[in-house]
Amino acid sequence: MSSMSNVLNANLEEWFDLLMTEWSPELSPDRKPYLWNKMLFSALESAARSFIYYAESPSRHEVALIQAIAYRRFAHYFTDEHTDFEELSVAIADRNIGYMDESCVPERPEWIPEEDWLQAQHDATHDEAGNMLRPQLLGFLTGARYEVPCKDSSEFDNENTRKVVRAAIHQCLKKTEQDYKFCLRKAAKPNSNYWQDVWNSKCYDAKLDRDTTQSFIKQHNLEYDES
Repeated sequence: MSSMSNVLNANLEEWFDLLMTEWSPELSPDRKPYLWNKMLFSALESAARSFIYYAESPSRHEVALIQAIAYRRFAHYFTDEHTDFEELSVAIADRNIGYMDESCVPERPEWIPEEDWLQAQHDATHDEAGNMLRPQLLGFLTGARYEVPCKDSSEFDNENTRKVVRAAIHQCLKKTEQDYKFCLRKAAKPNSNYWQDVWNSKCYDAKLDRDTTQSFIKQHNLEYDES
């Protein structure tokens, strides 16, 4: 295994240990599975983007394959017995390559020559050898094996893994913020004593989950700093 792969995997394992010890135990039991799914989807999408970049030109983008395999491995830490990789893979392919539904195909703007548009449509969905990207991506996300290229580690490895974790934990933060606002609206409405107690309790849990996630982000310098 290449030194770059070792560094990426070691970094992501350290991040997972931090998430397991400092973040996950503090989450409410009801919300934790949804937040883990956010981590899974975001990490798997990071893997997909790196794989697409690799697949577009395998001879020149071997580093992207190393990253894709490492990020996919990290994503698997957040799986459970209910994880459906086929469903996840289709959703990620739709977002990053394009929809299979022909009704979603954009129309050519009049000012773009038809020949240029057809070539661009092809290039957006095929690799340099003319093979379609979508089935390659679906295969990768559902477990297809690729030999890890031998590459030395680089000064960017730590930052690249941090960006993967940052993107995922911010998806979790967005979810907790949405839940907290939803529960607040429910708690603020006139209601019976029973439902007032229910929504007050849910609101407390949602706020705690939001605050826990915010605290983890701040403690580990995962804010978006445009760097």
